[in-house]
Amino acid sequence: MSIKTATILADLPRVNLLPPEIHENRDFRRLATGLGALVALSIVGVGALYVHGKSAVQSATDALAADQQQQVTLQRELTKLQYVVTAAANEATAEEEEVAKPRAATRARKASTASKAGSERKPATRRKRA
Repeated sequence: MSIKTATILADLPRVNLLPPEIHENRDFRRLATGLGALVALSIVGVGALYVHGKSAVQSATDALAADQQQQVTLQRELTKLQYVVTAAANEATAEEEEVAKPRAATRARKASTASKAGSERKPATRRKRA
């Protein structure tokens, strides 16, 4: 069997003999440690944001370089195919000329027919008024 003493059963009053400056220094060290941890965490956060921003800039630069390379490739291909546009334009001009020739010939025939018909007409006689 164990015998329990009265000191275990009841809380004894405490007497604090330390000066209040000791408690203030202890509280200040806790506060300084907490603020130091907060500053360190802030520095880590800013560093992480910097690295993230730098990687975003790098990926944007890489995407720009890839797009510029694609533009150069497409420009070369367009230059190679420029003859197709030129040939199509020449063909369209030739077709327009072929269509315009019969129209011009038809207009010329009509004009010559009209001038012949005008010369064959009888001169108009004037009626005399009484």
